[in-house]
Amino acid sequence: MSHTRKVVLLGTESTGKTTLTQQLAAHFEAPCVLEAGRDLIAHSGSFTRADLLAVATEQARRIVQALKTAGPLLLIDTDVHITQSYAWFAWGEMLVVPADVYALHRADLYLYLTADVPYVQDGTRLAASERLRLDLSHRQTLAAAGVPFVEIRGTWAERFRQAAHLVEALGEGANTEKPHPEE
Repeated sequence: MSHTRKVVLLGTESTGKTTLTQQLAAHFEAPCVLEAGRDLIAHSGSFTRADLLAVATEQARRIVQALKTAGPLLLIDTDVHITQSYAWFAWGEMLVVPADVYALHRADLYLYLTADVPYVQDGTRLAASERLRLDLSHRQTLAAAGVPFVEIRGTWAERFRQAAHLVEALGEGANTEKPHPEE
Protein backbone atom coordinates (compact mmCIF):
# COMPACT_ATOMS: atom_id res chain seq x y z
CA MET A 1 0.00 0.00 0.00
CA SER A 2 1.45 3.33 -1.01
CA HIS A 3 1.62 6.32 1.25
CA THR A 4 0.02 9.60 0.21
CA ARG A 5 2.35 12.44 1.09
CA LYS A 6 0.49 15.45 2.45
CA VAL A 7 1.74 18.99 1.94
CA VAL A 8 -0.01 21.77 3.88
CA LEU A 9 0.21 25.45 2.98
CA LEU A 10 -0.05 27.80 5.94
CA GLY A 11 0.20 31.53 6.56
CA THR A 12 -1.70 34.62 7.54
CA GLU A 13 -4.42 36.14 5.39
CA SER A 14 -3.67 37.30 1.84
CA THR A 15 -0.40 35.42 1.35
CA GLY A 16 -1.56 33.32 -1.60
CA LYS A 17 -2.22 29.98 0.09
CA THR A 18 -5.24 29.04 -2.01
CA THR A 19 -3.69 30.18 -5.28
CA LEU A 20 -0.41 28.40 -4.61
CA THR A 21 -2.23 25.23 -3.49
CA GLN A 22 -4.13 25.20 -6.79
CA GLN A 23 -1.00 25.95 -8.85
CA LEU A 24 0.92 23.11 -7.19
CA ALA A 25 -2.02 20.74 -7.64
CA ALA A 26 -2.13 21.54 -11.36
CA HIS A 27 1.65 21.30 -11.72
CA PHE A 28 1.92 17.93 -9.98
CA GLU A 29 -1.45 16.69 -11.28
CA ALA A 30 -2.43 15.99 -7.70
CA PRO A 31 -5.67 16.59 -5.81
CA CYS A 32 -5.99 19.40 -3.33
CA VAL A 33 -8.19 20.20 -0.36
CA LEU A 34 -9.20 23.83 -0.26
CA GLU A 35 -9.75 25.78 2.93
CA ALA A 36 -13.10 24.92 4.55
CA GLY A 37 -13.12 28.23 6.43
CA ARG A 38 -13.74 30.14 3.21
CA ASP A 39 -16.96 28.19 2.70
CA LEU A 40 -18.21 28.21 6.29
CA ILE A 41 -17.26 31.66 7.62
CA ALA A 42 -18.30 34.77 5.71
CA HIS A 43 -15.78 37.12 7.37
CA SER A 44 -12.69 36.19 9.34
CA GLY A 45 -13.48 38.86 11.91
CA SER A 46 -16.87 37.39 12.82
CA PHE A 47 -17.18 33.78 13.97
CA THR A 48 -18.02 31.67 17.00
CA ARG A 49 -16.22 28.79 18.66
CA ALA A 50 -18.78 26.47 17.06
CA ASP A 51 -17.95 27.96 13.65
CA LEU A 52 -14.24 27.24 14.12
CA LEU A 53 -14.90 23.71 15.32
CA ALA A 54 -17.08 23.18 12.25
CA VAL A 55 -14.20 24.41 10.07
CA ALA A 56 -11.74 21.99 11.69
CA THR A 57 -14.05 19.00 11.34
CA GLU A 58 -15.10 19.90 7.78
CA GLN A 59 -11.48 20.30 6.73
CA ALA A 60 -10.76 16.85 8.20
CA ARG A 61 -13.76 15.40 6.35
CA ARG A 62 -12.48 16.88 3.10
CA ILE A 63 -9.07 15.33 3.70
CA VAL A 64 -10.67 11.92 4.28
CA GLN A 65 -12.61 12.25 1.01
CA ALA A 66 -9.53 13.34 -0.94
CA LEU A 67 -7.42 10.50 0.47
CA LYS A 68 -9.88 7.95 -0.92
CA THR A 69 -8.77 8.74 -4.47
CA ALA A 70 -5.44 10.52 -3.96
CA GLY A 71 -2.28 9.15 -5.47
CA PRO A 72 1.12 9.76 -3.94
CA LEU A 73 0.54 13.48 -3.23
CA LEU A 74 -2.21 15.56 -1.62
CA LEU A 75 -1.99 19.36 -1.26
CA ILE A 76 -3.93 21.00 1.57
CA ASP A 77 -4.80 24.69 1.95
CA THR A 78 -4.59 25.52 5.67
CA ASP A 79 -5.02 23.15 8.61
CA VAL A 80 -6.37 22.70 12.12
CA HIS A 81 -3.47 24.62 13.69
CA ILE A 82 -4.45 27.76 11.82
CA THR A 83 -8.05 27.25 12.92
CA GLN A 84 -6.76 26.99 16.50
CA SER A 85 -4.76 30.16 15.97
CA TYR A 86 -7.93 32.04 15.09
CA ALA A 87 -9.44 30.91 18.40
CA TRP A 88 -6.35 32.08 20.27
CA PHE A 89 -6.32 35.34 18.31
CA ALA A 90 -10.01 36.02 19.03
CA TRP A 91 -10.42 34.77 22.61
CA GLY A 92 -7.00 33.85 24.01
CA GLU A 93 -7.98 30.19 24.29
CA MET A 94 -7.80 27.08 22.19
CA LEU A 95 -10.66 24.93 20.95
CA VAL A 96 -11.20 21.38 22.13
CA VAL A 97 -10.57 19.45 18.92
CA PRO A 98 -10.75 15.63 18.70
CA ALA A 99 -7.40 13.87 18.32
CA ASP A 100 -8.50 12.23 15.06
CA VAL A 101 -8.92 15.67 13.49
CA TYR A 102 -5.30 16.47 14.34
CA ALA A 103 -4.19 13.09 13.01
CA LEU A 104 -5.88 13.71 9.66
CA HIS A 105 -4.17 17.08 9.32
CA ARG A 106 -0.68 15.67 10.03
CA ALA A 107 1.50 16.33 7.01
CA ASP A 108 4.85 15.36 5.55
CA LEU A 109 5.67 18.97 4.71
CA TYR A 110 4.38 22.31 5.99
CA LEU A 111 5.00 25.39 3.87
CA TYR A 112 4.48 28.74 5.60
CA LEU A 113 3.82 31.67 3.27
CA THR A 114 5.23 34.90 4.65
CA ALA A 115 3.41 38.23 4.65
CA ASP A 116 5.88 39.88 2.26
CA VAL A 117 3.37 40.25 -0.58
CA PRO A 118 0.79 43.03 -0.95
CA TYR A 119 -2.30 42.67 1.20
CA VAL A 120 -5.53 42.34 -0.79
CA GLN A 121 -8.80 42.97 1.02
CA ASP A 122 -11.43 40.79 -0.65
CA GLY A 123 -14.20 41.74 1.78
CA THR A 124 -13.85 38.55 3.85
CA ARG A 125 -10.56 39.27 5.63
CA LEU A 126 -9.47 41.07 8.76
CA ALA A 127 -8.24 44.64 8.41
CA ALA A 128 -4.74 44.96 6.99
CA SER A 129 -3.58 46.29 10.37
CA GLU A 130 -4.43 42.91 11.94
CA ARG A 131 -2.53 40.82 9.35
CA LEU A 132 0.82 40.78 11.16
CA ARG A 133 -0.77 40.19 14.58
CA LEU A 134 -2.55 37.17 13.09
CA ASP A 135 0.73 36.04 11.51
CA LEU A 136 2.37 36.13 14.96
CA SER A 137 -0.55 34.15 16.43
CA HIS A 138 -0.17 31.52 13.69
CA ARG A 139 3.57 31.20 14.30
CA GLN A 140 3.10 30.92 18.07
CA THR A 141 0.38 28.29 17.66
CA LEU A 142 2.54 26.23 15.29
CA ALA A 143 5.53 26.50 17.63
CA ALA A 144 3.45 25.44 20.65
CA ALA A 145 2.20 22.42 18.69
CA GLY A 146 5.71 21.52 17.53
CA VAL A 147 4.80 21.87 13.85
CA PRO A 148 7.95 22.31 11.76
CA PHE A 149 7.58 24.45 8.66
CA VAL A 150 9.61 25.89 5.83
CA GLU A 151 9.06 29.56 5.02
CA ILE A 152 8.12 30.49 1.47
CA ARG A 153 8.71 34.11 0.51
CA GLY A 154 9.22 36.48 -2.40
CA THR A 155 7.25 37.19 -5.54
CA TRP A 156 4.43 34.92 -6.67
CA ALA A 157 6.76 33.20 -9.17
CA GLU A 158 9.50 32.79 -6.53
CA ARG A 159 6.96 31.29 -4.13
CA PHE A 160 5.89 28.76 -6.74
CA ARG A 161 9.48 27.78 -7.53
CA GLN A 162 10.40 27.39 -3.85
CA ALA A 163 7.29 25.36 -3.04
CA ALA A 164 7.58 23.14 -6.14
CA HIS A 165 11.22 22.42 -5.35
CA LEU A 166 10.34 21.39 -1.78
CA VAL A 167 7.46 19.18 -2.96
CA GLU A 168 9.76 17.57 -5.53
CA ALA A 169 12.26 16.91 -2.75
CA LEU A 170 9.65 14.75 -1.04
CA GLY A 171 10.28 12.31 -3.88
CA GLU A 172 7.26 10.20 -4.61
CA GLY A 173 4.49 12.05 -6.39
CA ALA A 174 6.58 14.80 -7.93
CA ASN A 175 6.75 15.16 -11.68
CA THR A 176 10.00 17.04 -12.17
CA GLU A 177 9.70 17.01 -15.97
CA LYS A 178 6.73 19.39 -16.11
CA PRO A 179 7.54 23.13 -16.38
CA HIS A 180 5.51 25.80 -14.62
CA PRO A 181 2.90 27.30 -17.00
CA GLU A 182 4.32 30.84 -16.56
CA GLU A 183 7.86 29.79 -17.57
